[in-house]
Amino acid sequence: PEGGGAALDAWAQGERVQVDELLAVEIKSRRAWVGRRAVDITGYGYLLLARLAQEPDRVFSQVELLREVWGVDRPQ
Repeated sequence: PEGGGAALDAWAQGERVQVDELLAVEIKSRRAWVGRRAVDITGYGYLLLARLAQEPDRVFSQVELLREVWGVDRPQ
């Protein structure tokens, strides 16, 4: 992904990404946290959240997310 910042640096290191004051994503363990509570997320839900957390200030198009998360070139 293009861009930069602390979130991408943490992502590259496989660390915890603090998206905002409540939401965090742990890359190695594939877990998400809201406050102090772990949230059960599996499969594509985690992949989508993780991709959005990589660049929290960026707006993604539907086509980008379909391609990057689901591997689909266009909506069906």
